[in-house]
Amino acid sequence: MPVLKILLIIVIGYLIGSISSAITMGKIYGIDIKKVGSGNAGATNVARSIGKWQGVVVFLFDFFKGAIAVLIASFILKDYAVLAGLFAIIGHNFPIYYGFKGGKGVSTTFGILLAIDFRIGIIIGAGVLVLLFTTKIMSLSNLICFAFLPLVTYFIDSGRGNINVYITMIFAVLIYFTHRENIKRLLNGTENKFGKKKQEENK
Repeated sequence: MPVLKILLIIVIGYLIGSISSAITMGKIYGIDIKKVGSGNAGATNVARSIGKWQGVVVFLFDFFKGAIAVLIASFILKDYAVLAGLFAIIGHNFPIYYGFKGGKGVSTTFGILLAIDFRIGIIIGAGVLVLLFTTKIMSLSNLICFAFLPLVTYFIDSGRGNINVYITMIFAVLIYFTHRENIKRLLNGTENKFGKKKQEENK
């Protein structure tokens, strides 16, 4: 097993993932994004606290940094490129540059899924949109669809080896971990619906 190459793609993934566009955008506007709105360093909080187009920029950056981490790793060790994606999410959630306090990783995860296999990203993304349209609750939509992520990966991508299936299980666990407060509100029936000004951050 090429241990050094695996360690290299892990480091690359984590360092790329640790770049927080939300915190950077906040600094540009003289705002500590972790101290306004929901306090989460993500696209939705930026859109609410700074502006919509700024939120779009943050979403796109987070999305593409996940995809770029996987693509770079694929040139180094293609069969293990998914590990770069995993550590990009960990970097996004716990960035070394910002005191290990980051976002929830949804946007970054979607970028990674599209880079691993665009069919997986499209299926999960479409599922989230359909559920969001019907439930109006972003967190619930994410949680339901990501629960099925390992199964979708198994049927679509298992031919490349089970490593992608196992890693996407960890993706799902990380999504549930970062949404633990949302889960509490869902169980209590107090989670806000999409579009409300006080909706909790989900990106």
